[in-house]
Amino acid sequence: LTHFNMSSNAEQAREWIENQLPEVKELHGRGGVGLVVPFAHVFGISTGMSLGISLGYKLIMFPQPPEKKSKILEVLMKEEATYIPGVPTLWNLINQDPDSAKYQGKLTTLKACVSGGASLPEEVKRRFEEITGALIIEGYGLSETSPNLCCGPFHNYKVNTVGFPLSDTYVKLVDINDGKTPIPQCPDDKSTSNPEYFGEICAYGPQITPGYL
Repeated sequence: LTHFNMSSNAEQAREWIENQLPEVKELHGRGGVGLVVPFAHVFGISTGMSLGISLGYKLIMFPQPPEKKSKILEVLMKEEATYIPGVPTLWNLINQDPDSAKYQGKLTTLKACVSGGASLPEEVKRRFEEITGALIIEGYGLSETSPNLCCGPFHNYKVNTVGFPLSDTYVKLVDINDGKTPIPQCPDDKSTSNPEYFGEICAYGPQITPGYL
């Protein structure tokens, strides 16, 4: 990945959040981002640290996540965090901690959460939003895309989808055998098991690696 790839993806993610949530844009330079995901992973570097810097946010770092996951909510509330990226396992562990319920209605500054690394179960999403009051969306990407390629919308979110491509990002599904022929759009959910609609994801954008060493 190049510096341009990484800075582009941070800018794309910032636009994605600020254009949909005016309350986040108003906090530019005054908010905070909770950083539980490790910086050794591209998700932690880009969607966490780099996006936080792009927003002008205070970086609220957890070098060693606490054993009691409700403590994360305690710190986020104390430090007035605005945004936190994470993985479904993290949200679920917070949900399962019985002490998390006492923070319900108190995380007034927390507005947005982005989930990645695995698919986000609907029940996990619903319960976490109940506790925190923040909107949580699911994104899709990989190391080669710095890593964000697509994200779900904060409003009118559709469960079990990867959402829409970020700005200046183009995505298409092509035949696995020739790598060129476009795959037809699946007409309904019942057709997702039909191999006719299976294909390879091809993408183009400023956040995509120029190649491999």
